[in-house]
Amino acid sequence: MIYTEAAINALKHGFPMNVRGTLNVRLERKANGFELAVSDNGVGSRAAYVKEKFGVTLMKEIATSLGGELMLDMTETGATVRLLFLRSA
Repeated sequence: MIYTEAAINALKHGFPMNVRGTLNVRLERKANGFELAVSDNGVGSRAAYVKEKFGVTLMKEIATSLGGELMLDMTETGATVRLLFLRSA
């Protein structure tokens, strides 16, 4: 669900009005868990993502329920949503 919400936000805010770009998805095993990253090189702004409170809130609640942490990184050249979660012992 986090991937789906992050991808929808990228399409909606990063690539409005048929702006072209790239969406990258990465799932990486870390020493103590995993990291899911969904990145775009779109034109979206932090204000647009923050305004989309329901989606960001939903992603944060899912991350918490997984024992993880959700981070949103915004730059002038795109956005990245990262979910870090620890592997259970």
